[in-house]
Amino acid sequence: MDVTVSREDYRVVQTHAEIDLSNVATLRAALDEAVKDCPQGFVIDLSGSRYIDSSGIAAIVAAYRRVHSQGGGLALVAPDHYLRRILAIINLHTLPSFFICDTVDEAHKALAVPDKA
Repeated sequence: MDVTVSREDYRVVQTHAEIDLSNVATLRAALDEAVKDCPQGFVIDLSGSRYIDSSGIAAIVAAYRRVHSQGGGLALVAPDHYLRRILAIINLHTLPSFFICDTVDEAHKALAVPDKA
């Protein structure tokens, strides 16, 4: 799996393949770096992925917990219908300062607005 990390005005970790047990270590390493460098929060762009298994979800939740414990937030870009269904089933959208968006711009705006939860 390829993971791209953008460092412009905000951090974006972008995936480019299915996320599963065979390649989740690459995602986990990119998320660990993003948490270290951007404890205030960042965007995970899953638009390049059409599948994610429980190991990928666990990596994202672990990153969220670390960021949230430091007062930050996390925004996922998940325009794919399948990914949206998976995320809805596990109720990630109910976590405070955790946003599920259609675009990177929308995700960036969500992180810029303080969460009232």
